[in-house]
Amino acid sequence: MQIGLNIFALNGKLGPDSLENVMYELKKRKITYIEVCTIAPIPENSNQLFAEAEAEATARFGMPPGLVKGRDIFKKIEDVRKTGMNVCSCHILMANVYPEYVQDAVPYMKEIHEKAGISQFVISCMFDSVEKAESFAPYIQAAAKELKSDNIDLCYHNHEMDCQPLENGSNAMQMLLSLCPDLKFQPDTGWAWFGGMDAASFIRENKDRIMSVHLKDMIIDPDNRIHFKAVGTGSANSAACIEAAKQLDLAPGKLMIDNDDSDRDLYDDIEDSVEFILDSFAIKQ
Repeated sequence: MQIGLNIFALNGKLGPDSLENVMYELKKRKITYIEVCTIAPIPENSNQLFAEAEAEATARFGMPPGLVKGRDIFKKIEDVRKTGMNVCSCHILMANVYPEYVQDAVPYMKEIHEKAGISQFVISCMFDSVEKAESFAPYIQAAAKELKSDNIDLCYHNHEMDCQPLENGSNAMQMLLSLCPDLKFQPDTGWAWFGGMDAASFIRENKDRIMSVHLKDMIIDPDNRIHFKAVGTGSANSAACIEAAKQLDLAPGKLMIDNDDSDRDLYDDIEDSVEFILDSFAIKQ
């Protein structure tokens, strides 16, 4: 069983500590793959998009130290691999108000595929209206279709708004399934729960479209604040999501832990998450 981790999860560790030390601590906890994150360089708009995507990431998460820009991704991948850690996929972050630029990022993704051997790329657009989903779906579908011709998967990673019912009674994830036939998916189980979508059912019902899964867990306190928790210790029904994921033919590392934050030491959450996943698969420690 090879478990991955999204590099966003390391926000609180990569700042004060070196990449080498962080990867060492992760390997001790049986993490074997990392999903890297980058802001795509869009011709003629790079500076504006870098600034807006950076501002958006900072406002939502605090600027993740693992996030890099443009072709700095090649050094980041090389540095991660030098520590003995594998890289399973790449999250392409663009300012979410500009998902039409996903087509312009296709050459960049192809370059990463060619030079670094990564074949799964992930985008998030945070669609909160039917109009947005319908307007931008053609750009996403065109990019997914072009990448598919080179055996590259473009996946959509949901946040809570993608899972909430829209004015047509559907949600953005359901809309993208039909509007983008070549698009694959990377369901985030925690954000799905927070948005009111049953992630386990989504995984079971769309298993041919699921390329990876982000396991996230959380609770909501009486003041309606989110507290991220180790997988299996929150409210996101992680056990059912893992059970559904057992039906998938996932490549190594494509079952990932994704802790945006922690109320305690993040390494403790990661260690407990790994143990919960391995126990769920009946794998001895």
